Amino acid sequence: MTRISANSKRSRLAALALSLLMCILAFEFGARYIVDPRLGMPTAFNQFVHTEEHTKYVAGVGRRWVLDPELGWSDVPFVTERITSSAGQRMWLLILGDSVTAGEDVKRGEEDYVAKFADSLDRQGLGAVRITNLAVSGYGLDQMILRLQRQMEQGVDVVVVAFIPHDLRRVAMSLAFGWSKPIFVVTTRGIELRPPRSTRQFYETYRNARDSGSLALWYLYYFWNERRYFAPWFYGDEYSAIFEELRTRAETASLGKPLVFLKLPDTSKDWARGLLVERGKSVFGRLYREIDACAFDRARQENLAPEKIFHFHPTVEGHAIIAHCLSELFPKIPEISATNLLRP
Repeated sequence: MTRISANSKRSRLAALALSLLMCILAFEFGARYIVDPRLGMPTAFNQFVHTEEHTKYVAGVGRRWVLDPELGWSDVPFVTERITSSAGQRMWLLILGDSVTAGEDVKRGEEDYVAKFADSLDRQGLGAVRITNLAVSGYGLDQMILRLQRQMEQGVDVVVVAFIPHDLRRVAMSLAFGWSKPIFVVTTRGIELRPPRSTRQFYETYRNARDSGSLALWYLYYFWNERRYFAPWFYGDEYSAIFEELRTRAETASLGKPLVFLKLPDTSKDWARGLLVERGKSVFGRLYREIDACAFDRARQENLAPEKIFHFHPTVEGHAIIAHCLSELFPKIPEISATNLLRP
């Protein structure tokens, strides 16, 4: 009887060990063949390995990114200047944004909404209007404000921070498109700005985990560190606190000039767009503007489908409509109209 019980106990322990091993193998299989390719980590890793650490070329665009110790990365060339005429300068507009404002997938400086908006101002006979476009592909709202703090100049008349809903969510990322970025973190001591970490070190830990068969554990650690990005519904108050910090920094950096947080039309799917847009709208208050209604109505008037021309990167038609709506919006902003900058 005792021998049977001992054998039964050993059998149960063996079955438990086997079950545990199977679970570990299943998690490792899922991490390696489902999670890994879905997140695009192998592609990002290979791209990093086969390029020099300080440069990156964007496929199909031909523009180079360089690592930046404060912002994560910058575009080269990363400033687009547009002066509408040779007459004396009437207004200097500074615009910050992400790939939409940078003119991704259209002819930058010609077909993007910033260039189209400059054309519209030129037709109004305002004299020379200088527009400086500091947008960089992949930037979150936090990187835009940090860029503003670095490059705001005396003489700028209006500052526009243009974003799509996903840019609000990016403030919770420490890694974007395979490259490290700065991140604001809410702690018991307040809000801390943590600089970009070593991208090379990050990928070394990834490669070691992949080679040693511990990729599942690596991803558990990765998801935990990035939990605010992957589960924003549980961290709404932290997002609001970070938005408050970004608004304060932007107001200080803009030197008292009119400042606009402009939400651009975007029909791409984002899990938490509604939650974060409402948080942003509440925090930014009178500085917040959006042109969705104007853009969607204009698209339908032109027999265009908003869900297509404003999906992810706008089409040429989408950029033209955004520029049109900006031309209608700007005179209606009290802080801008009070300056008389838009009067011929």
